[in-house]
Amino acid sequence: MASCSTIGRTIATLGCTALFALVPFDGELRAQTPSPSAATAEATRLLADGDTAGARRTLETSLSEQPADLDARRLLARLLYHAGDVDSARAVYDAGLALHPQSWSLRLDLGRLLVETNARRDARAVLDPLTEIPAARAEAESLLGTLAYWSGDFTTARARFAAALDADPSQVDARRQLTDIEAASRPWITVGAQFRRDDQPITSGAGELEAGWYATPLWTVSARVRPARHAPERGAAATLASAEVGMAHYAPRLRVETEVAVGALQRSFGAASDWTGRAALGVRLPGHVTARVSGVRAPYLYTLASLLTPVVTETVTGALRLDHPRGWLGEAAVQRERYPDANVVSTGYAWLLAPMVRARRGDLQLGYSVAAQDARETRFVAGSSGTPGQGGPPSGDAGGRYAPYFTPEQLRTQSVIMAGVLRPSARVELRLGGSYAIAASDEAPVFVASPGIPPLSPVLTFVPRSFTPWDVRAGLSTAISPALGLTLTA
Repeated sequence: MASCSTIGRTIATLGCTALFALVPFDGELRAQTPSPSAATAEATRLLADGDTAGARRTLETSLSEQPADLDARRLLARLLYHAGDVDSARAVYDAGLALHPQSWSLRLDLGRLLVETNARRDARAVLDPLTEIPAARAEAESLLGTLAYWSGDFTTARARFAAALDADPSQVDARRQLTDIEAASRPWITVGAQFRRDDQPITSGAGELEAGWYATPLWTVSARVRPARHAPERGAAATLASAEVGMAHYAPRLRVETEVAVGALQRSFGAASDWTGRAALGVRLPGHVTARVSGVRAPYLYTLASLLTPVVTETVTGALRLDHPRGWLGEAAVQRERYPDANVVSTGYAWLLAPMVRARRGDLQLGYSVAAQDARETRFVAGSSGTPGQGGPPSGDAGGRYAPYFTPEQLRTQSVIMAGVLRPSARVELRLGGSYAIAASDEAPVFVASPGIPPLSPVLTFVPRSFTPWDVRAGLSTAISPALGLTLTA
């Protein structure tokens, strides 16, 4: 996403002491206010000394006596905005426009505030007329392009940025964001690999190849293939290959995003062939939040028994996602996963990442996550684990296994999470992410052998257990050409 526009970013970086330097005394304002007023000069001195409250009092007093002082008004409005008082800043701008309705510089200032506070409709109403004024056109088009970019309307954003550069080729923000759009909407190839070992015991390896392109900046077409091999400690390995094609679209006027994909898979066990699918519908809400509902049909391959008896799950998820241009990311979701035997696993989770470092060469985000998961019925059964390819009933001992799939019991986790991006050059990007649980527990099922002559059947009971899950992810992306990128993930 784009960063904030020039004024907001500069204020956040330099602080109050640089506010006066941000006020451009352009020719239009000189005609209306011949020179900086004594109040503006005094407020500037107070800001340099770090006396923000004194500067504000000075400007407010001056404007009560000389409301037509545009320099003082603009400095006060920016000071209020920097202090977080957006409503008061808007009131100062509105009062100034009532006195000087032809001041396009004041309108640009107000438009910038409205863009940065995501007041989309008001921003367009203020900025659209300025695109007809030659002196204001470049910056107005750039701000409108930023607004469209943050809204996900790449088509409009690209046209706006191009118009801004046509009016003024020195528009740095417009050029940078236009480059970002071109990079984000170029065709891509992703090559990935995954390795996993767990206590079933199963060792799994999978590769993934995905390719896609943008039919338009709002229409995406993709294709993916994924061969996988799952090898138990004893017995024959199981293989599964899947392929999928999908499309995604965003309608900026409705603020609705849709996604659909269908695929096929081929197994080396059970029913040889099957189908997969996924669909999603999202609505982008104010505040850079998206409400999204999705459904997925996919194979389950995480237990030994699932390598003998094919298991396909149907999952429905409802989520709220935060993707703020200032670097805040988050999600809260509830999920219902249905299995072929009508059993259901319910999940709820939430996580939030906060921006810690934002720089040209890299970003760092740190955060926290919580999750809870529970199954309606357990699928932990008595007997030894067995292995695919050997068949036969369980041995009947007091051990146990999940068959044919894992069912969590009162699973709860709290984790610290991180995400980072390193940009060693303009063409290379390394992404890192991971989590580490600071608290994780569940109710572990165990079978207890019952004494007696003859021995009674083992009794299922649940025992509190604590553990420490973690994960690490990495991806390396490079631009092969201006129109093609390659990504390696692990």
